[in-house]
Amino acid sequence: MLKLVRIALWCMGAFVATSGAGAQTQAGAAEDLMRRSGLWEQLGGVAPQVRAGLVDALTQGGARPSDTEMQRLERAVDTAYAPQRLRATALAQLRRGLDAKHVAALRRWYATPNGKTITAMEERASSDVRDPRTVVAEGTQLLDEMPAARRELLNELVTVTRAADAMVQMMINISLATQRGASSVAPQLPGASEAQMRSMLEAQRPQLMQAYTVMLLASMAQTYAALPTETLAQYVGFLKSSAGRHFNDVTLKAFDAAMVEAATDLGRRLPTSKDQANT
Repeated sequence: MLKLVRIALWCMGAFVATSGAGAQTQAGAAEDLMRRSGLWEQLGGVAPQVRAGLVDALTQGGARPSDTEMQRLERAVDTAYAPQRLRATALAQLRRGLDAKHVAALRRWYATPNGKTITAMEERASSDVRDPRTVVAEGTQLLDEMPAARRELLNELVTVTRAADAMVQMMINISLATQRGASSVAPQLPGASEAQMRSMLEAQRPQLMQAYTVMLLASMAQTYAALPTETLAQYVGFLKSSAGRHFNDVTLKAFDAAMVEAATDLGRRLPTSKDQANT
């Protein structure tokens, strides 16, 4: 699944009581699982996705930044979403949330041929910078043509991962973080306050949930198109397991933390991208 959500951190007392050697083992396990699951690779491809989305948003909004402004915007995105920064933030969050009792089961799954195949599929999907509307259109056609049993498995995948809810919450968190970052360096900027923006976004949650559910189903139909239905069922089974549910939660929290930190940094850089701020 696309790696995106949240979970409770370890009890501070238990974390402090961990020995130095145990903490090192936990750190190594977290990075190992980030790599095995594909999260490491996916975080490395976020900047091109954000750049593509930014260009699309500016075009759709009718904005016409100058060439120099666009160059500054692209540099700002590349800095804020640099792979090493995203990975460091996600890794720190994952280390705090990962329960050691699940590590062996997770490593066993990701070491299987099916686990490796699915990870490779998700990594390829995460690097797709095509227009999302194209992906949704192609995925929707696949959904319409596939057997009902396979489509039900994809519906189950969306449900068990809580992916739609996670994406909506992440979108809200990122929007607020971007505004917060911009306001910290340019408090005079016009527009709604953070509280007003949060209220507006929360009011749209039902519509956003519906839209993201449709998009996720279509995206999954494409991502796992070459995966046999039996293997897809096994993947859903893994995600329903105690270890699978736990890892889905902690990786989504790690991804969210990385995205929010990057969005805050990008927000700080946006006001300085204007030509008038560089004269």
